Amino acid sequence: MNGRTAGFTLIEVLLYIAFFAFLMGSLLGVTFQTMASAAQINKKISLEQESNFILNKLEWALADAQNVLQPGVNSGSAELGLNRYAAADNPVEFTLRYGYLNMTLAGAPAGPETELNSANIIASDFTVNASQVPGFPEKIEISLTLACAEGGTNPQTYRLVKYLRQ
Repeated sequence: MNGRTAGFTLIEVLLYIAFFAFLMGSLLGVTFQTMASAAQINKKISLEQESNFILNKLEWALADAQNVLQPGVNSGSAELGLNRYAAADNPVEFTLRYGYLNMTLAGAPAGPETELNSANIIASDFTVNASQVPGFPEKIEISLTLACAEGGTNPQTYRLVKYLRQ
């Protein structure tokens, strides 16, 4: 024997600890970045799902609309009132209040008003413009901005253009 015992020197141990700390720090960084990306993607998916739901409700109301009721719609009102050919639902009204887009069915016994977006999504800038060119159906243009309540995504503006059937 040469007097040397098997084992690691202090410098080797310190190098291994530093290398291990670097690996753990890298793994934690990647993990947190992945979790943040997943949360961001979930917010975008939630925003798209709710926007699709709201746009489908607006299209449903406009598909069977007979005429626009709300006065001042031509000036870009924050309300939309429609008479539908299906008399049981007349009138159908959409109103923006406190970050919620509300739908009211006058013929619905369940309740006067339904919020179309959840508390996770904030609705704003709901504008409705109606225009009529002689000889053509009435044109309804709707614009609505939706954003996640917790932030993290850019507000998205959605537009819908429909012509009322004659």
